[in-house]
Amino acid sequence: MNNTQRGFSLIELMIGLVIGLIATLVITNVFSKFEQQKRVTTGGADAQTNGSIALYTMRREIENAGYGLPVFNQDITPLRCPINVTYDHDVNGATPEIGLSPVVIIDGGAGSDNVVVRYGSTMKSGASVEIQSVPDPTPTLQVPTALGCTKNDTALVIQEISTTTLRCAMGRVTEVATAPNQRIKLTNISPSGTAVPVTAGFKVACMGAWNETNFRLTNNQLMRTGATVAPANPDETALPDATEFPVVSDIVSIQAQYGVSQVDTSNLVTQWVDATGIWSAGAMTVANRNRIKAVRVAVVARNSLREQMPVSQSCDGVAAGLARVCIWNETTNVNLAADANWQNYRYKVYETVIPLRNVLWNRIAFCGGTPC
Repeated sequence: MNNTQRGFSLIELMIGLVIGLIATLVITNVFSKFEQQKRVTTGGADAQTNGSIALYTMRREIENAGYGLPVFNQDITPLRCPINVTYDHDVNGATPEIGLSPVVIIDGGAGSDNVVVRYGSTMKSGASVEIQSVPDPTPTLQVPTALGCTKNDTALVIQEISTTTLRCAMGRVTEVATAPNQRIKLTNISPSGTAVPVTAGFKVACMGAWNETNFRLTNNQLMRTGATVAPANPDETALPDATEFPVVSDIVSIQAQYGVSQVDTSNLVTQWVDATGIWSAGAMTVANRNRIKAVRVAVVARNSLREQMPVSQSCDGVAAGLARVCIWNETTNVNLAADANWQNYRYKVYETVIPLRNVLWNRIAFCGGTPC
């Protein structure tokens, strides 16, 4: 009886190993490509989410710009106040003071711009009333009604010098009395120009907490800094402090421009300008500030995955197969050269135009309530 056992030969084993190795290489390559595509897709989704959050956060703040200012006053509008009106919000000379201009863009040159937004928190319209008398030099202001004022509010005091010139100051409400007379007590008054005592005939408006929000980039993170009125006495309710905190990461550029009209009495935006030259913060005039009717913002978000080969180019680039990074309706380059490998990343750009509604409504005051 033949009981011979049979098995695989060495050649058959070697062929099987080769086939197995080929199959393993194919599977590994497919898996690697799948993982790479997944990272690109996931990174693109992250960039889309981060860009949307950044743009939404900035838009929401900019829409509030100028809120609380008594812009409906046809006799005295606060946007006629000097450009250098500031408020010592924390009674600390070492810290920056808060200005009155609703929006200020600080041009970053080849880098990102900063956007500063200011607005009040009052829910009582921010209307102005005429000061009837000043019983003592604190000052305590006797007014027809103190209904719109609350303790800790920021108050704007305005004196008309001429039809085109105002003297303005900002102070802090420390006491509100409704009986037997309507009175508002102010402290920490920061006047502009020649300091003069607050007297009868001035106008005062309470704006709630006068906030300042600063958006800027640090290490590819959108940072937000806030500043508001700080309480002077320990028994008073504290308002939000000026802590800087990150909003969202992987934002590599913020660009902003003013939308300006030909004259301050027009709401038609005829030109978009960078915050340079006559539009820079240091050179801005009252007339030019009041021509600013809108702001447009471009946010550039980056995919966190660095590619091995270049995948992006500048807006004016002509290389085939590379995505172009453009802003302002696909017309303008974004300078990303701070990162030597910027072309090895993918980007998403988000833009929006934000009308400054609290400035647009001021047109009624500029024109004295009549069409202009």
